[in-house]
Parts: sequence; structure tokens; C-alpha cells
Amino acid sequence: MSMIANIRTFAVAATAASAMIFAAATASAHESADEFEELPVYVTNDGGEFAIEEIYISPVEEAETWGPNLISAFDVFPGEYTEVVPVVDYGGCDFDVLLVFDDGYEMTIENVDLCEIGEIATDGQSYGLYSI
Repeated sequence: MSMIANIRTFAVAATAASAMIFAAATASAHESADEFEELPVYVTNDGGEFAIEEIYISPVEEAETWGPNLISAFDVFPGEYTEVVPVVDYGGCDFDVLLVFDDGYEMTIENVDLCEIGEIATDGQSYGLYSI
């Protein structure tokens, strides 16, 4: 076999190997993206006197590190609701929720199964968890 034929064979094999590696990496990234399931939850300010200023949702095991405020741009006033999605993917359903009201009151709701619960309603003193 001539040197040119060897170079062509090598180039074709290298191109095929690169395509297979790219396809495998793309499939792997797609599979891991499919594994992450967003768990949106509606938070309803069901009356009371005060707006919800901040909402934090964290996996039960990580409640000491709440992460970002999920509604930093606006407040949820009495009679309003908002949809939030936890920003953490840990492969579980159980989260703690921290609601901070504009009077400074903080309400922690522990061990909420966001695979089953789709709405949290509160009047600032008590709360209800509801499937959607």
C-alpha cells in the first residue's frame, strides 16, 4: 500500500473515531439532562397582611445553605402567586422551603416532597401543601 493510501486510511479512521466520540459525548450529555427533572412549585400568598419578599428552596440535606432567592425581582403580595423552580439537582424530591415576608418573619416548611406537591399556600401564619 502506498504512503498516500495509508494517510487516507488513517484520516478516514480518525474522522470516524472523532464522530463516534462526539456522538457518545452528546448522548451522555443528553442522558444526564434527561435525568434532571425540574420540579416547579407554585407559592401562593393566600391572604394575610404581608408580601412574600424571598423564597428559598433547598434539598433537605442542605438546608443550611439555602442558595439564591428565587424571586429577587418582585414580591408576592396577598392574593398573588408565583412559580419557582429549585436550582439544585440532587436527584431527589424532598426539599425544605424558606419564605421570608416583608415584615421580616421567616417561615420554614420542612421536608416537602416536590415530586408530589405542586403548590404551597400560606397566609403568613400557616400553610397548606397541595398536589397539582
